[in-house]
Amino acid sequence: NTITFEPSDPSSKVYLNYSLSSALQNYILYLDGSRYVTFRNIAFYNLGNQVYQRLVVAGNGAHHLNFVNCEFMGISTCDTTSLAALFYIDSSNYNSSIVIDSSYFNYGGFGIYFISSDSTVNSGLVITNNYFSNNSKTSVFLANVKNPTIGLNEIGSFQQCYEFEGIYLINCDG
Repeated sequence: NTITFEPSDPSSKVYLNYSLSSALQNYILYLDGSRYVTFRNIAFYNLGNQVYQRLVVAGNGAHHLNFVNCEFMGISTCDTTSLAALFYIDSSNYNSSIVIDSSYFNYGGFGIYFISSDSTVNSGLVITNNYFSNNSKTSVFLANVKNPTIGLNEIGSFQQCYEFEGIYLINCDG
């Protein structure tokens, strides 16, 4: 069975805010091996500093996660480390079937960041119909991900800190 988090009124949003302040607590939501979970109309807001920007972290075999019509709101930064990724998928194996659709990513160094440790097992990543704005380094950064689906996304303005890359893929095939 799928667990779904959404507001009782479909026309509204639920806001999850946190003041991110350290590498050890660099997330609002940590999905540690979670499976079959959907988040719909949820807004994640960083109220903290410019370095620690991870709003959602998925790892340790997390799969069948869906984020639909969500907002990921970071803070203006020129940080280019993965600590500044708004949506971070850790490098452990077997993180699969993660769908991010019709969502909004604002600020942060990266919108979505995933470097897999093994390109043969992490598949089913779908990034569609999203809007990215004001990321300082890269909106979508993927490495060693098997068969990612990326489409119908819009990348708007970006912070002019460094050389900006809208979508950057390394060793992604399919």
